[in-house]
Amino acid sequence: MHIRKLTMQNFKAFLDLAIELPKSPSLVVLCGENGTGKSSINDAIGTWRNTQHWGYGGDPEFFRRGGDRGDDVNGQVDIEFHEDPPTDRRAAAYIRTAQRITVEFINQGLQQMPPAIDQPGPHRSIDVDDRIAEDYQRLIALSVDAIWDKEEREKPAGEFVDQLVGGIADPLARLLPGLQFERPDKPFQADSTFRFSKNDLTGYSYKQLSGGEKAVFDLLLDTILKRTEFSDAIWCIDEPELHVNPRIHGVLLRETLSLLPETVQLWISTHSAGMLAEARRMYEQDHDSVAFIDLSGVDPRKPLVLVPSTPSRAFWKRQLEVALGDMATLVAPSRVVLCEGSPVEGNRSKARWDSQVLERIFSGEFPDVGYLSVGNSDDVVGDRMDVGAALTALADGVEILRVIDRDGRSQEQIDELAVTGCRVLRRRHLESYLLGEDVLDALCETNGQPEKKTQLRAELVTAFQESVDRGNTTDDAKRAAGGFVVRARRLLGIRQGGSDTNSFLRDTVAPCLRPGMTAYDELRTDVFGA
Repeated sequence: MHIRKLTMQNFKAFLDLAIELPKSPSLVVLCGENGTGKSSINDAIGTWRNTQHWGYGGDPEFFRRGGDRGDDVNGQVDIEFHEDPPTDRRAAAYIRTAQRITVEFINQGLQQMPPAIDQPGPHRSIDVDDRIAEDYQRLIALSVDAIWDKEEREKPAGEFVDQLVGGIADPLARLLPGLQFERPDKPFQADSTFRFSKNDLTGYSYKQLSGGEKAVFDLLLDTILKRTEFSDAIWCIDEPELHVNPRIHGVLLRETLSLLPETVQLWISTHSAGMLAEARRMYEQDHDSVAFIDLSGVDPRKPLVLVPSTPSRAFWKRQLEVALGDMATLVAPSRVVLCEGSPVEGNRSKARWDSQVLERIFSGEFPDVGYLSVGNSDDVVGDRMDVGAALTALADGVEILRVIDRDGRSQEQIDELAVTGCRVLRRRHLESYLLGEDVLDALCETNGQPEKKTQLRAELVTAFQESVDRGNTTDDAKRAAGGFVVRARRLLGIRQGGSDTNSFLRDTVAPCLRPGMTAYDELRTDVFGA
């Protein structure tokens, strides 16, 4: 199953929230600081599942916005799917809360276990998700059932258990190399539990495991035992990283996904830098496989429609600040582009303008690249401020790229600069890329006036002619930009696109320069190479 649209009305903190998704993502990542509503979204999916058969678990107040004690709680949550809607919601969603640690459990003897879809599970995100004892019983019950299966009758009894839990051994070993799963105890023992070997010890009890070891084993085992009954469902796991060493967060996400059928869509709420890094790796391999829903800064008091966020550099910076706090400032980019532009506040709209424009254009494709304006072209060529040297000293592996405008340089000069490692734009300056015809067409489309593309192009021609009449060269887009911006504002009725020419180009035009455009492809090659 894949959610197309989730709507929540007067649900917990949200007045009116809609989340819209394409069909493709197998992983949906809910991001944002504490209190932004990530767990509320899991509660909403769980509520949608449970109310059809079990109601609100006796606590409608928990789900009403502002704690309203009214009994009318129907219609708060609705889910539309890309596939045909399920007739039985019980099998369409599986929910795990963040309250998952079980110190120990005591087996009460062998008993028949109902199908997992017949159990509501936790009704609220604040409920303890105590399923390890149930999973022990389920494992034993499935083994006993298999003994009486006509097709399986010839197999030794122990082989049934090995089949059911065999899938956990390898992922557990990859996550926790010193820990190996041995077996469940005999079910009729008074203190029967799960047994492990750890380093040189055997028969190690579940209760002797650390909190992190319990959390990993619990999550893997539960996934293996429930994946058949919830094979075409939405799986929601609130903070799967809890109690687990941050070093293996990414691997835990990867192993969990590998255990789930391809027809499952996994939703996680996380603050983990490791899990975000694994999700980013998946996104870079296939943009359609992951959807990031960023709840940072949303106002739940207003109607909201959230769609997947483009994981730009600004997006990753926000997530790292949530995940790492003050440590986020120590995370260095993999590459830094040194470019022209005043590094200090002087002409406020022009200070750091080149670096800000480049970041707006390329943050989606190159989220781990930083951009710094370090002065004029000579400052960039010679790195007079020693910015590159300082960065490489602070962080190993940072690649420094130096880029300057072409201005009036000859090809011979450009070749000489290339020998020193400095790159030169093929067009006269950044404004030449921003004022490309396909960029102007996108500006019209973004402002809902595609019919004015021809007029806007004509206004650009007029602005260039006026600039030439003032004695500037025919390719001097920087000198023509002021006249063009005035004409573009008037033609498209843009009132708040930036208070002057530089801010208008940076804030309104630069976002229109996108992959696939000639200007984008040329600038990309000029800055980053082929």
